[in-house]
This record gives sequence, C-alpha cells and structure tokens, in this order.
Amino acid sequence: MAIRCLFLLCQLQSVSQRHGVFQRVEAQYALFENGILNDEVWQLRRRYIRGLINIPLIAEIWQASKANGMFTQAFIAEIDTASNSSIPHYVGDSQVDIGS
Repeated sequence: MAIRCLFLLCQLQSVSQRHGVFQRVEAQYALFENGILNDEVWQLRRRYIRGLINIPLIAEIWQASKANGMFTQAFIAEIDTASNSSIPHYVGDSQVDIGS
C-alpha cells in the first residue's frame, strides 16, 4: 500500500510539473502577443513545447489541460499549429531523441 501511495504521489508531482511548464509557456506567449518577447524567442519556445507533446504522457497531459479549460484558445491554437518537431535532449554526455 505504501509503495502504491508513493507511486501515485510521484505521478501527481510529475503531472503538476508538466502543467507548470505549459503555464509558463502560456505566460511567455502573452509576453510575445504584447510585444515584449521577440518572435525568435517565442518560436524557439513554441517548437520546444510542440516537441515535448510528442511524448505520450505529455500529450495526454496537454489534451487533459485543453479539455479542462486551463489555457486560452489563442494559446492552444498557437501550440497546436506549431510545426511538429523532434527536440534532442541531452542526458549526461549522450544525446537522447525524445521525438521518435
């Protein structure tokens, strides 16, 4: 029972962290829309998030977040229409491609 509770707690923490990433990027989108964040930086953030959504768990969190009305329709459209990208991540000295 204790192990199951620990697993559920870790899972909840992971989901909460992913929600936080989406919320931060939506804040950056608001900065972009108001002329504070330049286009180059916004496009980098947008492609990065779109690449993360290629990960099944993160895609599931994104779909649930959209369904729960957590984000503005403009932000959702901006992310959903971003080009699908494969973002390489680095762990230690090895490169891991999370987009495949």
